[in-house]
Amino acid sequence: EETGLLLYTARFLEFLIDLLSQIPTRRFVRTFLDDRAVSVKCKLSPLYSHPNGSLFIQLLDLLRYYITFQINDHTGMQLTDE
Repeated sequence: EETGLLLYTARFLEFLIDLLSQIPTRRFVRTFLDDRAVSVKCKLSPLYSHPNGSLFIQLLDLLRYYITFQINDHTGMQLTDE
């Protein structure tokens, strides 16, 4: 049963990453994930320090990368420092 839960969690993080990587869904999903502090809650979860949680940690790092990706959520243009 534990393996099934690990697999489900990994697949769900992959789903969130897919939604963040596409401009039409990113603008809504990113706002929701930020509002619910999903990445913080994942990092504080017991799975983050679980011996079999290496895939979870890798996917969480990828999720954080896409959450903070420097792109305008509405236009898809790269954000600049100007």
